[in-house]
Amino acid sequence: MSDNKLRDEVMANQVYQRDLLKWKIILCGGVLAFGLGFTGENTPNAYVSLCAIPICAVYCDLLVYDADLRIATKAYFYQSQNELNLIGEYEQFLRSRAVKATRWWDFRKYAVVGSSVTLSAIVAICGIIGIYSRAYDVIETCIGLTLSGLFGIASALFLRRKRTRHAMH
Repeated sequence: MSDNKLRDEVMANQVYQRDLLKWKIILCGGVLAFGLGFTGENTPNAYVSLCAIPICAVYCDLLVYDADLRIATKAYFYQSQNELNLIGEYEQFLRSRAVKATRWWDFRKYAVVGSSVTLSAIVAICGIIGIYSRAYDVIETCIGLTLSGLFGIASALFLRRKRTRHAMH
C-alpha cells in the first residue's frame, strides 16, 4: 500500500470522527426532542424515550474509539517503516516530555467522554428528581431514567479507562 494511500485513510478516519461527534449531538438532540415533544397529557410515558440518550452517546463513543484504533494502527505501521524517518521523528517529538506535559491534544478525548457523562448525568438527575417529586405518573419511568443515566455514566468512564490503558501500551 502506498504512503499516500495510508495518509488518505488516516485523514478519512479523522473526518469520520468529526462527523461522528456531530451525529452524536444530532442523535441525542433528536431523541430529546422526540421525548419532550410528545409529552402531552395523553402520553405520560413519553419520557421513556429519554432512556435512549445515554445509549446513543455511548454508541457514538464506541465508534469514535474504533476510529482511534484504526488511526493508531496506521501510525504504528508508519513507525515500523524504516524508510519513513520523518514519521518516526515526529512521533518521538510527540512522546517528548515537553509535549506530554502540555497534553494539548487531549481536549477531544475529554470532550467525547465528558459529553456522554454530562448527557447521562442529566438523564439520571431527571429520573431522581422524578422519583422524589412524583413528577411522572409512572415510577418505573423514573427508575428507568435513573438506571439508564447511571449506565451511560459507567459505560463512558469504562470506555475512557479502557482506551487510556490501551493507549499506554
